[in-house]
Amino acid sequence: MNDSRLDQLIRSSLEWQAEQDARHAPSLATSARRVAERLGPQPAGHRPIVILRPGSGRSLQLLLAMLLLALLAAAATIIVGSRTQDSTLPTGLTGSVAVARSSGHAAVGLPDGRVLVVGGWRGFGPVGSAELWDPVTGSFTPTGTLDPARNHASATLLQGGRVLVAGGYAGQYEYSSNAVTRADLWDPATGSFTETGSLVVARAGHSATLLPDGRVLVTGDGPMEVWDPATGTFSQVGPVVEGPAVQLPDGRILGVTGESVVAWEPGSAIASEVGLLLEARTSHSATLLPGGRVLVIGGRAHPGTGETGGIIDDGRFQVVAQGGSPPSRLASAELWDPTTGLFTPAGSLARGRIGHTATVLPDGRVLILGGEGIVDIVWNRGYRDFPGAELWDPITATFSAAASLVESRADHSAILLADGRVLVLGGEGTEDPDSFLRSVEIYDPNGEVRPTRTP
Repeated sequence: MNDSRLDQLIRSSLEWQAEQDARHAPSLATSARRVAERLGPQPAGHRPIVILRPGSGRSLQLLLAMLLLALLAAAATIIVGSRTQDSTLPTGLTGSVAVARSSGHAAVGLPDGRVLVVGGWRGFGPVGSAELWDPVTGSFTPTGTLDPARNHASATLLQGGRVLVAGGYAGQYEYSSNAVTRADLWDPATGSFTETGSLVVARAGHSATLLPDGRVLVTGDGPMEVWDPATGTFSQVGPVVEGPAVQLPDGRILGVTGESVVAWEPGSAIASEVGLLLEARTSHSATLLPGGRVLVIGGRAHPGTGETGGIIDDGRFQVVAQGGSPPSRLASAELWDPTTGLFTPAGSLARGRIGHTATVLPDGRVLILGGEGIVDIVWNRGYRDFPGAELWDPITATFSAAASLVESRADHSAILLADGRVLVLGGEGTEDPDSFLRSVEIYDPNGEVRPTRTP
């Protein structure tokens, strides 16, 4: 934001404050917060010019509050700027991972702007290697090895910059018997993994959420567990909560799966149902929005149209198609409100899909990238990975088309970068179901045309 624009906002804010004072404005704290919201992020080192208006009994107090907010914003900018490297790489394809990895890999954005990629699947078994992406050079360098190699493990950024990798499948097939209890810590100082405790229950495809106190809550594919960084051990703390898990602002853990939504409050022995989906689904995305609402997008009909199914040995729902009809891909989206516990329609994708990513952008929109859908939507048959992208608007609760990915992919990762663009890597390609992608792409959510391949 330039100086003239910032000064204009400050003057407008002070005029607005004077009017509120004349009308018995609320408390100083509330007023200062509103001014801060109008100012937005301030560049490091900027000193705004503030013009006091006479006639306001709290002008001096307001000035002091604004100066404090400006100093805090500048300090925050300096701190972030010293830790985060903005990528100057062009939009489009940029480099490749050393090892192709599709479903079940994990990608974690680090405080300094780098991205850690670990585990995954490459056709004949799980991947044990890990790589670091550099936002300045766009290159990948090896950084440690998981032992045993595994996919569908969770990877959680901890306070202090280390990453906890827990569970996953360690065999050639994704059977429950191949799930492991192993957990490791990746240290950015050494670039290596060291073992830390063991899960109480072997699991894979689960969620792991960093709690405010630094512990990590593991949910899905078994009872809930907590990893304590002080002891390096796991302990069981609650019941089973399945589906994509998100942590609400009030501290509760929300699980969205099948037909319902359940919430667990830390310390409780049970999880309570807090809502019913308008349309039952699996393999969907569940994204926490600012303010505590949860956006559920896409997925597979549960069970699919014209299908039957049952529970297999590891607790997953196994769909059995009838008459050659594959599972339906849902285009619908739903929005859960924590104040009412109700879902409301939130628009529809242009094409139903699974295996997509949903990323909250700095402006509050949600970016949906790639995924697998049904080619023949009339006869509901055939699968294909999409290059298409869509943007969901939280104001209108509708989707709109966005620039396509350079390469079609599903089961990939999408990491929001410091400059508002998105790093997209891994996954499976379009032409061959066993095409595991090594390509990496920097995607611009505001691009108006299809990105072009870069050298």
